[in-house]
Order: sequence, then C-alpha cells, then structure tokens
Amino acid sequence: MTTTKAYRVAGVTLFAIGLTFLAPPFVLAQGAKPKEPTWLHGLEMAVRKAGEETFSKETKKIGVEAFKDENTGTLIYITENGTLAVLTPAGALKATPPNEKPKSPQWSHGLVLKARKAGEADFTKDTKKYGLEVFKDENTGSLIYITETGAIHAHPTTAVVTADPKTKEPEWLYGLEVQVRKAGEENFTKDTKKRGLEAFLDKNNNDLVYITESGSVTALNLAAPPTKPSKIKDAVWLNGLDLKVRKAGEVEWPNAKKYGSEDFKDENVNTVFYVSENGGLTAFVPAAAVKFEPKTKPPTWMHGLELRVRPAGETDWAKAKKFGIEVFKDENTGGLIYICENGEFASTIAK
Repeated sequence: MTTTKAYRVAGVTLFAIGLTFLAPPFVLAQGAKPKEPTWLHGLEMAVRKAGEETFSKETKKIGVEAFKDENTGTLIYITENGTLAVLTPAGALKATPPNEKPKSPQWSHGLVLKARKAGEADFTKDTKKYGLEVFKDENTGSLIYITETGAIHAHPTTAVVTADPKTKEPEWLYGLEVQVRKAGEENFTKDTKKRGLEAFLDKNNNDLVYITESGSVTALNLAAPPTKPSKIKDAVWLNGLDLKVRKAGEVEWPNAKKYGSEDFKDENVNTVFYVSENGGLTAFVPAAAVKFEPKTKPPTWMHGLELRVRPAGETDWAKAKKFGIEVFKDENTGGLIYICENGEFASTIAK
C-alpha cells in the first residue's frame, strides 16, 4: 500500500486555523433565506454482511430517505445512521404523491470488498471484509451502493438494472494510505491518524469503487473503466478543512461540532476524494483540473438543513430521527460538501 504524507507549507493558512476565530468561522454565501428541503420518498434496503451468502429474515435492513435540496437542486439520500449520499440527478425529481407507495429499490448485485488498515502491507486472512449491495432507485434513476456498516453512495445511471445471479467478482486495482488530522490539529505529525483505502473495479457495471478500512464507500462511473496502474501513484494532498455543523434544532453556532477532513487528488484516475477524521469517505470527478496550491481558500458556507429519517420497518414518522446538515462549497476543488451532525459527509460537483 502506498503512503501519502503531507506537511504544512510555511506561510500557508488553512481553514483549520480559521476555526479558532469568531463564529461563524467560514465565508458566508450571500443570498435569500434558504429553502426547505423537499421529501421525495423513503426506501428500505437489505444488506448482507461479508460471508452472508443469501438474504434471509435475519439480514440487516436499513431505512433511507430521499430529499431534494431546493437550494442546489441536488438529490440527497440519508440513512437512519446519518450517512449521506448527494448527487446531481439525471432528471427532474418528483415527490411520491400522498397515499402512494414509491417504487421499491431494484437489487442488482452484491459484492464483498477487502480493506486493509493503514500500515497493513498485504491482504491476509485477517484483512477486514465488508458486504456491499447495489440497488437502483427506480424513482430517481440513481444507482445506490450501500455497505453493511450503513455507508452509502449514489450516482445517476441510465442502465436497466436486473438481479444478476452470476455476479462478477470485483477487481482490486490499488491501495492508498493517507493522513487525516482531527479538527484543530494544525500540523501533520507522527501521531496524526492514518487511514487506508482500496480502489476496486466493479465489473458488473464498470464503476470505480473506493472503500476505507472503516467500511465507508464511494462509487463513481468514469468516462472509461479504470484499470490497474503499472505503477501506483501516491495521492496528492490538496487541502485540509475543518467544518462545523449544528445539531438538529440548533440555530446558533457556539455549540456546533467541528470535524477535520483532508482532500486529495487520486492521480491514478484523476478524481478528488475527501477523508474525514472519523474515517468517512466521499469522492467526485472534478469539473476542472485541480492541483496543490500553496495558498488555499476557506470553504463557503451555503446553508443548513434538517432532515428526518425513519428506521427500517417504520411507515410513519413518530420514531424518525432528526439530523442537522450543513452545506459548504470547497472553493479549491469546486465541490459541494454536505456534512451531518455526526461527522458523516458526502460531496458532489457544485453547479
């Protein structure tokens, strides 16, 4: 596994430093009062653990809600665990009419992915395995990847999805290791947390799939199927962000939780990915070329949201959990970052 190490350049001021100033500690977007999100529909997905060959009544089920962010036009999926997926939808988003049931998600296939811990040079019998299922949300035309940990990612698809009894095994492409600072941790040191992630080709649909050692997942449909590089390139560190997020019901910022994250360019496939201090992962294909810059821009806070999610098996909202969400634009990469009050986050290209 290759290792990426990044050290602060003298004179560079990152957002982590800005968080020590008065709240709100970021650039504020100017505009009208944010619009409330529109709830579209709810889904329930069964996800097998690694080694669980068939679906059964014991298979874990995860509740998921779909929303439209009326401020950005993005489609948001949020699970009962507070994990997020955000994407630019392929077409118009329509809420399920009252008293009608949404279309059930169409299962495509399941995968088992191995993910090494940072410092674990080889795959062994003890390497952690994660079960992952792939569904198509027929209500939005989105392909959804969801792991046994509840991590979720989605992207648009025009493909017709049917259950495939002969699932193709994923092809491992390469592994990376990156350092991720906690919020307020100004410099990279020998004590900075390291995270391992793997890149796979899902041969069933030619998607690039990243998975971290903690089971967080991202899947991207690239212009051409990714291939195993002859020489693995280290990820290029771009920037470090400390993001603040308020809990559901909080209006002011003094008690907002801070989460650290780092963003990198994967030069093996030319993507941008973010890894958070708690092991979360999100990635996208940048609209324009990105590279390390010695002077970075602070993120722009766009707006806050509050989303409710029902647990699997619940049809009404009495037991729904509320999550506070903040939306930022990373001015360095052009990405929109949605971060939940529990530190889980997702990203897409800002339109």
